[in-house]
Amino acid sequence: MKKRINISSDWTADDVRQLATDPELGILQYGEYQTPPKELLQLLNQLLFMTRGDVLFRIYGFHTTAADLSVLHLLKNVRRLSVDCCTKAEHFDAIAALPALVELALDVHEAEDLAILQQVPATLQSLRLGKTKTRKLSLDILTRFDKLETLSINGQSRQLAAIAELDSLRSLAISGIPLQALDWIPRLPALQSLSLGFGGAERLDCLAGMASLQQLDLLRVKGLADLSVLVNLPALRMLKVSDQPHLSTLPDLGTATALQRIVMENVGLHSIRSLCQAPALQELALFQMKHLTADDIMVLIQQARQLQKVCIGLQSKAQQKQLQPCLEKTGLWQNDGWWHQPY
Repeated sequence: MKKRINISSDWTADDVRQLATDPELGILQYGEYQTPPKELLQLLNQLLFMTRGDVLFRIYGFHTTAADLSVLHLLKNVRRLSVDCCTKAEHFDAIAALPALVELALDVHEAEDLAILQQVPATLQSLRLGKTKTRKLSLDILTRFDKLETLSINGQSRQLAAIAELDSLRSLAISGIPLQALDWIPRLPALQSLSLGFGGAERLDCLAGMASLQQLDLLRVKGLADLSVLVNLPALRMLKVSDQPHLSTLPDLGTATALQRIVMENVGLHSIRSLCQAPALQELALFQMKHLTADDIMVLIQQARQLQKVCIGLQSKAQQKQLQPCLEKTGLWQNDGWWHQPY
C-alpha cells in the first residue's frame, strides 16, 4: 500500500525534494486544521507535482469551515485531486486551473451542482462523486468524458443512464440509489468491474450476457435474493458479496469457467454445494456465514481440488475451533488479507 502523508507546514525545499524521490508516496493531504502556507504549496507544485503525476493531492475533513479550493491556482501541476469528507467547499472554479487533471474525486455534502465538470479537461480518466444533500444533480454532464475509465457515483440518480455513453468505461461503482433500472449497463462495451451497493434490487438479471464483465462486487443490495445471473456472465473472474442475509442459494456454477475468486461475508447461504461445481475456483474467502458448519467447508475443500488458497471465519466460534486445524493441515489456509488485493 502506498504512503499517505499529511503535509507539514515546516517542510523546507530539501524536504520536498526528498519526498519527491520516494517511490512509495501515494497521497499528499491536509485537513481543516492543517492548511499549509502558500509558499509551501508553490514548492510542492514545482518540486514534486511537476515530476510525480502519480501522486494524489487530497483536501479533506472540512466541516466547521468551507474548504478553500482557490489554493489550487498554486498547484497547476497536480494531475490527481481529491476533495472529500467535506461538508462545505468554496471556489470550485479553481479546479479548472489544473490543465493536466486525469483523476478527480468530489465528496462535498453541500455541493449544489456539478457545473465545474464542464470546465475540467474532457480527457479525465477517473471520477468519483460522493453523496450530496441534494439529489437534483444531473449526470448527463458526464457524457463529455469520452476517455473516462473509472467512475464512482454515490446517491445521484438523475439521468443515470447517460453513463451508457461512456464507451471507454472499465470500472463502475454505483451506491445509495435504487438499482432496479440498470438495463443500460450492458451497453458499456469495455466494462470489466462493477460494484453495486446500498440500493435495492431482488435480482440482477439485466446484467446477463455481459461478455466483458470480470469482477462483480455486491454490498448491502437490499432485498437481493437471486444471483442466477452468474451463469450468464462468461468472463466473470471475481465475485464479492457482502451483507446479503436474504441470499440463501447460488445457482449451479458448473458453467462459470472463468470464476477464480469468491469472497463472501455475512451472506445467508444455507449450502455451498454450488461452489464445489465452479471448475476454475482457486481462491475462496468466507466470513460470518451464519448457516455454514465446519463439515460444509471440509466437504467443499475435498471436492474443489483446484483450490489454491482459502480463508474461512465461521460465525460460530465452536465450529471455527473445530475447522481451524483441519484447514491448516490442508496447506490452503492463508490469512494475510489476500482477499482485499485487486484481482
